[in-house]
Amino acid sequence: MRGPRNSLKLKTLAMLSRAGRAMEVPELAVSVSYFPVDGFYPYCRRLERWGLLATMKSAGGKLAYTLTERGRGRLAWLQRNALR
Repeated sequence: MRGPRNSLKLKTLAMLSRAGRAMEVPELAVSVSYFPVDGFYPYCRRLERWGLLATMKSAGGKLAYTLTERGRGRLAWLQRNALR
């Protein structure tokens, strides 16, 4: 597995998979130990552009992300290849 980009991607996709629900960006950022939290918004947007995440509004009306089918597939691939 390549460097930190895939490491963060693996942690992010795995967290959303374990949560089984949409997560707001600050909660997701803290869950994967990404600081400063504001810097995580562009990263989530990038994963959305790649089709790995989908956006929705949380119960509080804030931006939240969920894992897509493509994101589940990428997570499975990353998990299989993480041991190489």
